[in-house]
Amino acid sequence: MVPMRLDPAGFASIPRTSVRRWGGAVMCLALLAGKPCTGAPGSTATADDENPAAYRIAGETVVEIVPEPLGGLLRAQRDALAAWAAGDFRREREREDRRRASGGDHRVALDVVARNGDAAERWAAVTAFPLDRRAAQELYEQHDLRTGGHLPWTIVEEYDALVQALRSADADGIVRQAGVLVHFCTDAAMPFNVTADYEGAGGDGLIWPAELLPAAAAHRTPRHRLQGVGLEQLRVRLSSEVRVWPARVVACPVPLQAVFDTLRETYAAVDPLLAMDRAATTELGITDAVGFVAAAERYYERVTSQAAPLWEARLEAGSLLAARLILTAWMTAGSPPTGPIEVEPGAAPKAPPPGSVPAEAAGPPAEPGKAEEAAPAAGFVASREGRVFHRPDCPHARRIRPENCVHFATCAEALRTGRTPCKTCAPRDP
Repeated sequence: MVPMRLDPAGFASIPRTSVRRWGGAVMCLALLAGKPCTGAPGSTATADDENPAAYRIAGETVVEIVPEPLGGLLRAQRDALAAWAAGDFRREREREDRRRASGGDHRVALDVVARNGDAAERWAAVTAFPLDRRAAQELYEQHDLRTGGHLPWTIVEEYDALVQALRSADADGIVRQAGVLVHFCTDAAMPFNVTADYEGAGGDGLIWPAELLPAAAAHRTPRHRLQGVGLEQLRVRLSSEVRVWPARVVACPVPLQAVFDTLRETYAAVDPLLAMDRAATTELGITDAVGFVAAAERYYERVTSQAAPLWEARLEAGSLLAARLILTAWMTAGSPPTGPIEVEPGAAPKAPPPGSVPAEAAGPPAEPGKAEEAAPAAGFVASREGRVFHRPDCPHARRIRPENCVHFATCAEALRTGRTPCKTCAPRDP
């Protein structure tokens, strides 16, 4: 293979053999050099990284639904938890452990026995996939799959680590492990993380040149297009619409079983996503990299609108699993007292002395003279790109960025825009 260097100024550094081989393909792809790889202004998604936006949305959702008293601690440290959930721990761990560097912690091939079968055969394989880690590894070896993954058992390991942090009253460790647990539970909600066809390439007939330029690499497989770029483009909308009823956050009698229940639900979304991808590429006449680059904007307009409800459901499922496991860990640790902890700038959080915080603690105390400032504003709010409107004091409303927030004086005004009331805060006119 002839190596290719990318010169932002033009084609001077592209080998002639590559130009002859791909002609217009190389030229069209080169024109994208230096632009955001998603085809959307301001996007930062890359070809090989998971989308951090999904993990942050899950982290923000979890801190709002974990019951008290543990919820108070997590909300007081929401930024730290969100950072851990977004993957701040990965580089450190992967340096220490080659097994983790392979990415196997973040996926599991539930359909390994029938990865080339039809839908019925693959679903039968998914439902029969063993809960025992050693039995799963034997299946991988029998079917020549070296990186089948061990996500469900990684989640249980992180759950156990959270139990230990709670028992030792390690506030910093509690927040860290809760964030890490959110990360892996979000992985469990990502459809391409639970199939042997990790890239989704088995259902993809597109042809991509070997000398693929970075600007187009983020689009090369269904996983990159749907679970990477497409999900990133839905970030603003999902940040205000992913919501979980707090009443659904109940303890898991058997944590590993709860994890597998979520994984199987997630697998059911694989075929619908691939069908959206095939329908879009077929309708737009896309057969190769050049065609995709030319039609990228129309492709993403179509698939993101179709996939939005699916991604909303998956992120809600991942958030619910994480919240349930966090609650179960707290109960398993003996329901230790905990609450919000004030941290000096630059200092590590310290656990409060046992019994120093009452169980009914529900967040940091209000500052004197701030009562009026904290009162909810009149009217209703929604995300500019969202389909749901909220009361101003709704936890989902607090996650809407000011520049994306729109206001309505009455419910009727919000309803006229086609938006629906939030199920969490149940907005209504006085």
